[in-house]
Amino acid sequence: MVRTIALATLTFLLSFAAADAVTLARLSFAQLTGDADVVVYGRVSEVRGQWTADRHGIDSLVTLEAYEYLKGRYSETVMFRTPGGQIGETLNVWPGAPTFRAGDLVVVFLASRGPTIPSLVGLTQGVLRVSADARSGELLARPRPAGVADVSPQALGSSSTISVTALTAQIRAQMEAGR
Repeated sequence: MVRTIALATLTFLLSFAAADAVTLARLSFAQLTGDADVVVYGRVSEVRGQWTADRHGIDSLVTLEAYEYLKGRYSETVMFRTPGGQIGETLNVWPGAPTFRAGDLVVVFLASRGPTIPSLVGLTQGVLRVSADARSGELLARPRPAGVADVSPQALGSSSTISVTALTAQIRAQMEAGR
């Protein structure tokens, strides 16, 4: 038992020695929308880990049941990749990358370069968590967890929430302005 704990601690500490820093530029709402090929609102149906091609890390493949496309279109389900994930007992954590669980309601901003599985625009910046307002039942989109700067202050305003209906309108207006 002591040997297992010591080995786990050593592995944990050594992982920091090999870790790369992650620096993300804050994206404006216009950049976030403009860089996304697809913006989709839906429910996460599956999250599974997959080794990266070099087998030095794990990515999560997230399957999303698409409820509504706010920009672009794929199919009824969308799979996208995000860095970090878990395979068995092996967990790979990536700073700045969001985590997902089956059942999560989200709006995601996705981009794909070439024939690859799409990924999030701006990592965590490309995810808005959706929940129903307790009083009105209206669907509200929220940025990252509290304590982290908003992804799009123009869209989210000071309250840091926006209805999915209003978000849809703002994305469509942004696309019109970009034409």
